[in-house]
Amino acid sequence: MNDRYPNPNFLRWLVAGLLSALLLPSASFLPGIQAVAQPTELPSSCYPRIPATQPVDVRLARIGATTYQGTEYRLYHVDTPGRQFLYVAAIKGKQCKSAYSNPMGDENLYFHKTLPLPVARQMALSQVDFAIREAGGIQVFRTRFNQLPQGFSLAEEEVWALGQRGIQLPAGIRVVKANQ
Repeated sequence: MNDRYPNPNFLRWLVAGLLSALLLPSASFLPGIQAVAQPTELPSSCYPRIPATQPVDVRLARIGATTYQGTEYRLYHVDTPGRQFLYVAAIKGKQCKSAYSNPMGDENLYFHKTLPLPVARQMALSQVDFAIREAGGIQVFRTRFNQLPQGFSLAEEEVWALGQRGIQLPAGIRVVKANQ
């Protein structure tokens, strides 16, 4: 890969609002998240499933939420030893279920694959807001975002969320539509 560009997987997480080496140093749970996180208030029975051969410490930081058709969707940053990912819990009444989880870091598993598009958009907006805060502001985020390589893919909901914050796509970005 050309040294001018950050790692494409990092950029996926940057857009997704996840932590990476360029934004923050690696740590088991970073203070920057705690400052913006809300209490989880998530029953342990609804915690994300972590592929592991032994029990692992799972820490959740709530970074967004929206309600759609009577169901509350909560977006969490999940931190386990050696792995960070996003998780969405769907809560309706006293029932809670996993609506989105990507512990293996599949870069093609977009929110719209498992969530209704209006929910996917709100989750992506929360990710973008989180990434902007963690980058140190919109200008720093914009500078890093503009380094995306030609052919990099973003989901329709990510493009929508970036547009809500006045961030234009660099040339050559491929947009993955929700119906693909």
